[in-house]
Amino acid sequence: MSRHTHEFIIDRYATSHYMPDYGWPLFLRLVEIFGEPFAKVIAAQDKWTKAGMMDANLSEVMKDIAGLALETLPMVFGKLRPDEFVPLAERIMSGMTKNDKPLNFHADFIGQYLLTFKVLKEVITFQFGDFLGKSLPASNPAPVRARRA
Repeated sequence: MSRHTHEFIIDRYATSHYMPDYGWPLFLRLVEIFGEPFAKVIAAQDKWTKAGMMDANLSEVMKDIAGLALETLPMVFGKLRPDEFVPLAERIMSGMTKNDKPLNFHADFIGQYLLTFKVLKEVITFQFGDFLGKSLPASNPAPVRARRA
């Protein structure tokens, strides 16, 4: 199977599938950091779906979301040291391009914290979407093209 490239229009970023010897260790590190909180979010999502979001009391859902954030954020930050975030983000974005030029993490994301997280989410969804399934859908901010590299 050949590698695919994923272009997404958040300032024209593009990434290609990782090779297995690069992707597996990175995936396992992400599971180590986010696995338990992710499972809690999925469980909450299932609860809200079964309860019927249209029938749910919005204030109760918001309380659940706030409680979930308070419960899961310490789990994430307990496993992700502050000095590890930038190197991990750089590993996730390795090989990316912006406007067909190699990505320069420090220059491209200076003062762009929300954009950094949007791009990270998009890359993680593309790279590991077959495992994540529909539980973490791509944001599809604009048309997306997949092509063989």
